[in-house]
Amino acid sequence: MTAELPMVGGLPEFNEVEIRQEVKRYKALGDETRLKMFRVLETSEHCVCELMDIFQLNQSLVSHHVKVLENAGLVLGQRVGKFVYYRVNHPMPKDV
Repeated sequence: MTAELPMVGGLPEFNEVEIRQEVKRYKALGDETRLKMFRVLETSEHCVCELMDIFQLNQSLVSHHVKVLENAGLVLGQRVGKFVYYRVNHPMPKDV
């Protein structure tokens, strides 16, 4: 069952803020490496250094990808000592 959108002048009315945030999430996941990182973070939390090992990428590149995911609201970071551990903020359906 799909939710019906309110209509204005015969056209659906969209919440523009929600639409922009959704576009940001899809753009973030549109990169293959970020999508893979997101899927890894769905299974357990990891710090950048662990993601570097998993993906065989340098720290700068991993940090960039994680920041894009974080800015899109897809992952959250929690500082533990000198490390920040990232986890998924909310899971995305695999069929989207």
